[in-house]
Amino acid sequence: MTMGFLQSFTYAEMAGMFSNKSGGASIYGATAWLRYSKVIAPLSV
Repeated sequence: MTMGFLQSFTYAEMAGMFSNKSGGASIYGATAWLRYSKVIAPLSV
């Protein structure tokens, strides 16, 4: 229960940072990786 509680806050933080994107954690992760490597971003999806 504690892990789920912490994960919900992490997901909410990502959703707040990327409010213009829809699609969930995979899209948020790909968007975050874009500035480091364009090869890794699609792998995160």
